[in-house]
Amino acid sequence: MTPAQCREARALINWSQVRLAETSRVGESTVRNFEAGRSVPVENNLVAITNVLESAGVIFIDENGEGAGVRLRKQATQEEPADDLLIEYDQGTGECFATCGETRKFLGVFETRELAETAAAEYQREVDWHKAKMAAPHL
Repeated sequence: MTPAQCREARALINWSQVRLAETSRVGESTVRNFEAGRSVPVENNLVAITNVLESAGVIFIDENGEGAGVRLRKQATQEEPADDLLIEYDQGTGECFATCGETRKFLGVFETRELAETAAAEYQREVDWHKAKMAAPHL
């Protein structure tokens, strides 16, 4: 993957550098410096970034005389939305649950919806990381 491919891949799936860094569990500066061409991440970080983008539906096209590039997988081969995270927050009790696919997890009791959403965002990062890990078990 080249720096340009990384930028293009993020644009295709509408991800920020921050989201890519969090999802692939690398530093934001790693993504920023790589995309700017200032440095190349260590192999484990580059593999993690590549795997996360591929699990989001990006296909990397190698240099073939026409230039390297990216594209998205066809809709039919992408994962179904059943894997999306659903957050339930009960204002009366403060209980918060997260459901992803067939798995429902109790996240805790929170005083405000904002605190529950923060916990849910952390859980989403864990879910994304585990999906990427399953796609590339050698990481």
